Amino acid sequence: MALGRISGPLLNENLTRNGVDLDFRNAASDVPLIFFDVNGNRLGVNKDAPATDLDLTGNTIKTTDLQSPSPSTQIANYTFNGSNLNVSTGNILFNAAEAIVASTIETDNIRITDNTISTFNSNADVDLTPNGTGIVEVYSDMKVFGNLDTPQTITMGGNITIGDDSNDTIDFNTEFTSDITPDVTDVSNLGNSVNKWNNIKTFKLNGAKLDTPNIKIETNYITSQVSNSNLDLRGNASGIVLLEDLTFQNNTISSITDIEVSRDTTIDTTAAMKIPTGTTAQRTSLNAGIRFNTDTTNFEGYYNGNTIFGGVYSDNALTNVVAHPTNDTIGITINNVNVGTVNSSGISLHGLQVDDININGSVISTSTDTNLVLAPAGTVSSKAVKINNISIGETVGSQQIKSDTNTIEFAVTGYGANKFQGSYAVTIPIGDIAARPASPQLGDTRWNTESSLLETYNGSAYISAAGSGGVVTRAEYDDILLQYTILLG
Repeated sequence: MALGRISGPLLNENLTRNGVDLDFRNAASDVPLIFFDVNGNRLGVNKDAPATDLDLTGNTIKTTDLQSPSPSTQIANYTFNGSNLNVSTGNILFNAAEAIVASTIETDNIRITDNTISTFNSNADVDLTPNGTGIVEVYSDMKVFGNLDTPQTITMGGNITIGDDSNDTIDFNTEFTSDITPDVTDVSNLGNSVNKWNNIKTFKLNGAKLDTPNIKIETNYITSQVSNSNLDLRGNASGIVLLEDLTFQNNTISSITDIEVSRDTTIDTTAAMKIPTGTTAQRTSLNAGIRFNTDTTNFEGYYNGNTIFGGVYSDNALTNVVAHPTNDTIGITINNVNVGTVNSSGISLHGLQVDDININGSVISTSTDTNLVLAPAGTVSSKAVKINNISIGETVGSQQIKSDTNTIEFAVTGYGANKFQGSYAVTIPIGDIAARPASPQLGDTRWNTESSLLETYNGSAYISAAGSGGVVTRAEYDDILLQYTILLG
């Protein structure tokens, strides 16, 4: 390629443009490579009629040192103002074959310094927003020293370790929509012996067994794990414990059907067991049933009929023989009428009939036209029927009525009389004077064997029963009787 040379006078003349622009181009029809606007003091690169002091067509400018003598310098659409580079239209594109190096890059809200991306406006967020369906990918470890918050879905693959210290905590302020499944069954635990969960609220709890410090549930049994401790099943507040048809509430076990105990049952207590209670109208016809009747205040059972306990009862309980619970007596009731009582003194009855003998009140009678026979048993020489102090009986073949007080009174009312029927005689007491009673009664009459006289006690002494006149002896009486017989025939 040949080189041209401009002489000194021509160069000097041509460089003084005198208001005429100067451009350099390959051909007259080409766009100038360099265009000098001498009137506007502007330079165009690959462009004529530059609009700015430096107007470039293309997107590349390269220099090792770009300096501007004024605080604000404009190159093409770019304006340098102090430490700011502004563009009037379009974008600023930085393109380097290797790297764009800057100690700090800032936008209106973001600062990039070394390996730190931060916002410098108060409480402003850092948004990483890919275009369209793009995603933000992190190919190395990422540490978040603040809170990680997203209103969207987080999907993490591989193994996930949350927390690296025993003091780290996790707060779930949302709901789980999937299962939580361990990778190996029967190995991992939920909580430990020191840090335990407080409440587990679940619709269903499935597992081979459930262990708590006090209770163990395994297969089909529930047991307490503390030695000699009770297993308590309790409903909350007024709630009940329901096992199939059995209802447990406080100290009551009830059922809407019969409760059956199929094995021997031992109730070991020093207190009492309350059995079913109810009125007569509420009786059931369950054989071998036992209950307390609140109408009759009696215990009763049933087996093909009602049986009243605590005495001998008819089926309707209106006829009974019952021992009184406190006064040591036995009451006899017929058709709901009390007819007798048995106590330690004897039997008190409204009436009693034994064969043909009726006992009613103070009357003992026969029901037919027969004798009332009081016959003591035995073969001893002296036996009697005793009524109070009076004995009626036999002494060595003699029939006697005698009194323990030696006085027998036959009392009549009004003008009634004591009549001794028969064709034989009445034998009165006999004895000598020494055998007289120590305290005789007025009118006592006896036969004195010493005087051979019938004598009567007049209140002060015994006198002849014949009165104050003379008294003949038996021998004298026999003589007189003989004389009258001879004389009178």
